[in-house]
This record gives sequence, structure tokens and C-alpha cells, in this order.
Amino acid sequence: MKNKNIFSRVILVFCCFLLVTSCTNTKNKFLYRKWHNMNARYNGYFYSRENMKESVAKVEKANKNDFNRLIPLFVYTDNQNAKTFYSDFDKSIKKSSSVIHRHAIINPRTKEEIPNACKWIDENYMLIGQAHFYKRDFFSALEMFEYVSKKYPNPEAKYGGMLWMVRTYNELGSFSKSEPTLDELRNADDFPKDRNYQRELAAVAADYYIKKEDYPPAIRELTKAIEFTKNKKTKARFIYVLAQLYEKLNDNASATRYYAMVPGLNPPYDMAFSAQIKLATLYEIQSGDSRAIKKQLLRMLKDFK
Repeated sequence: MKNKNIFSRVILVFCCFLLVTSCTNTKNKFLYRKWHNMNARYNGYFYSRENMKESVAKVEKANKNDFNRLIPLFVYTDNQNAKTFYSDFDKSIKKSSSVIHRHAIINPRTKEEIPNACKWIDENYMLIGQAHFYKRDFFSALEMFEYVSKKYPNPEAKYGGMLWMVRTYNELGSFSKSEPTLDELRNADDFPKDRNYQRELAAVAADYYIKKEDYPPAIRELTKAIEFTKNKKTKARFIYVLAQLYEKLNDNASATRYYAMVPGLNPPYDMAFSAQIKLATLYEIQSGDSRAIKKQLLRMLKDFK
């Protein structure tokens, strides 16, 4: 009986603690941080991130590539279809905003957030910025990315924000701002060695050069990005664009080599089909032999799709 009473008291104290901590975000103490970290991550950030993934997947599924032109390195919304996805991305904005409001730990004296006191706040700001980006509300997106890059001292947050700033500048055509930001990223001694960050840096740099129609450095950066890319779908797109860049420079041998890699990465059917057409065409250009192209086209003709 005595043990039961002790157990009940412990439960009561614990419940009281939860009630108190759930109502305050102005105390930067160990237990308070733990509680806010747990709820920010599992009750907010997780669902906001999953919604973001689903929304981006919808954008990518709706995308129609024009393979007669240089396809974009990244699949974003455009001015015609962005409004179609507003409600999807607004869900992430709402969820992450709620996490920040409830779980960012505030200095009661300055009324400002204590950076990294709650570990998941910077990630939620990034999700809000990315949602604005896909809505093509670029200036609201930049506001979020700049805030993260300046507010949070950890390299993952700082440079993650800066990488998305470059993406945004590239979409705006503000290349004079992309270039110095890229230089700062390349020269940063504490830039993360993680494969994902290395891939992102090379890819956004390639995107910068592609949009400027400066193809040799775009090829260099994109080749580097491909080396760090594991996802087959992303890798297929990067390699297809790389082949297109070589084709633009009249390096048909290199273009052929990279177009040949695309079908084996299980890309969308239209991309694999286009790569095979390109292979057949470039092979004829190099060899002057029409038999190979006829054989390839006849084989493709048998495919119902």
C-alpha cells in the first residue's frame, strides 16, 4: 500500500511537471529543454517535414519536361502552377510556425529566442522558408533562410540557410548575390564534410552556372554533384542534364557516354525514352552508319508506351 502511494505521488509530480513545462518557454533549464526538444521534434517538425516531402513529390509528379530544351536541374513550381500547391505548402508553414511559437525558448529579459536551446527550431524555420520558396514567395523565403544563417552558430544551420539562399537568388536571377555567397561557402573552413552538404553545394553551383549559360564550370560542378549523389532518381536527372551540357558544347562522345547511363538508373519513362533517342541520333552523327539508329528505333517502336 505504501509503495502504491509513493508511485502515485511520483506520477502526480511528473504530471504537474509536464503541465508546468507545457505552459512556459522562458526557462532555459535541462528538463525544460528536453521537454521542448521532444515535442518540437515528434509533435511538430516530423509532421511538417513529412508534409513537405509529400508536397514536393506532388510538384515533381506534375512536372513535364521538354527534352527538346535543356531541362532544369531542380524541379520547382513555376509561375503557372505554383498556386495549385499553395494549400499543400501552407500546411508546413502552419505546423512549423506553431512549433516555433510553442517550443522556441525565449530569453525573458530580451524577449528573443536563445539559439539552439531547443534543437529543432532552426529546422522548422528552414521548412517555412522552403514552403515559401515552392510557393514562389521568394522574398519571404529569403527572410527565413537569412535568419537561420545569421541566428544559429552551428555549421549545419548556417550553411544550410546559405545554400537555400543561393537557390533563391538563382531563381530570382540575382546572380550578383549568388556568386559571393557561393564563394563564402566554398572558402568556409567549417563547411560540413557530410555527403549531402557537399552534393548540395556542387549542385546549386552548377545551377548557378547553367542559368548564366556558362557551361564548362557547370559541367565541373555537376560532375562533382553526381559523385556525391546516391538517390537514383536525382542521379538520373543530373546525368541527363550533364549529357545535355556536353551536347551543347558539341562534345558528342561525352554526351553519348552520359546519355547511355540514364536508362540504367530507372528514371521516369519519358526521360529514359529521350535518352535512347539522343543515343541513337548522336551515334549516327559520329559513325555515319544508319543501321544502328534504325535498329534502336525499331526496338523502341515495339514498346507499347
